Amino acid sequence: MRKMSVLIMGMVCVLMGCVSPENRQYTDPSTVTYEIEGADEITDQAEVEQAITVIKENLAAAQDRDIERYVATIVSGARADTRKELIPFFDAYELEHTILGIKVADQQPEQMLIKVLLQTVAIDQAPETDHYRDHVSETNYTLVKENQNWLIAESQVTENEFIKQKQ
Repeated sequence: MRKMSVLIMGMVCVLMGCVSPENRQYTDPSTVTYEIEGADEITDQAEVEQAITVIKENLAAAQDRDIERYVATIVSGARADTRKELIPFFDAYELEHTILGIKVADQQPEQMLIKVLLQTVAIDQAPETDHYRDHVSETNYTLVKENQNWLIAESQVTENEFIKQKQ
């Protein structure tokens, strides 16, 4: 329950604009290239790639507003509560998620911490909802092994810069 609350609190924080002034420029997703950083922390490249694939699938599912695909990427104990909380969010906002950078901060056999520099911008939103503030955030993803598969146990926004204006 605590982990699901952290996921929701991170989204609410970003939605309401509670971290930094608008000073970041929009990055066209078609121009983005990056390499995985954190070579000193990587002990098994194949496991890192599997974990990153889960994060990418999670973001793609969020972008597609596909709740079933989204919850399939998180630990089973958080799925029911997350589903309930995200359905209204997905109904209200259509967002574009672009990974700008990835760093492996810690890798253990059953747990991994991956820092993602993530741009999130509103494509569309329901008229009665609060204005979504486009931003670039550093999001820490904690992934754990569940039935031999990497799943997201927690995601926490640690830094946030709002985008001046999408070009």
